[in-house]
Amino acid sequence: MNKLFNEQLVKRSPSAKARLVQIGVGVLAVLLCGILAFIPSLLSVIPVLLVAIIVCAFVLIRRQNIEFEYILNDNTLDVDKIFAKSSRNNVTSVDISSVEAFSLEERDVKALKEEFQTVYDCAGDEGECYSIVYPGVGDEGRCILLFTPNEKMLESLKRVISPRIWKYNG
Repeated sequence: MNKLFNEQLVKRSPSAKARLVQIGVGVLAVLLCGILAFIPSLLSVIPVLLVAIIVCAFVLIRRQNIEFEYILNDNTLDVDKIFAKSSRNNVTSVDISSVEAFSLEERDVKALKEEFQTVYDCAGDEGECYSIVYPGVGDEGRCILLFTPNEKMLESLKRVISPRIWKYNG
């Protein structure tokens, strides 16, 4: 029996909201450092506070740099969110045998939130956006995953997703 394994890493540029967070954190850090300079009673702890503020600002700003990793392992598609190339969180795991629909999709998250209980927007900046509809686990309800697979990932998905799902949806 052949084991199927494929992985793909996609980048997402920071959104306007993420850019505002980065700017806001930077400005806040500069303001806090400036305010600390005018509080003489904290003279002994100012260096420690300055380092803490700078480190926190650096971590928060870098955390806005996001990548997604798609891992197709036999009959499971795992999607991880990677922050600043250093920490990762599992976003979702899709049992391919339970997929209800697979198709090209417009990346309109607001409209999809009206139709689905859970929307996972894990699409990168480049490439065509595809969607996988599947029943979630527990409180997730009916889920839709938006992602941007490359050709190699698409070919692997075609091998494990039922042909009727592909024909019906695209």
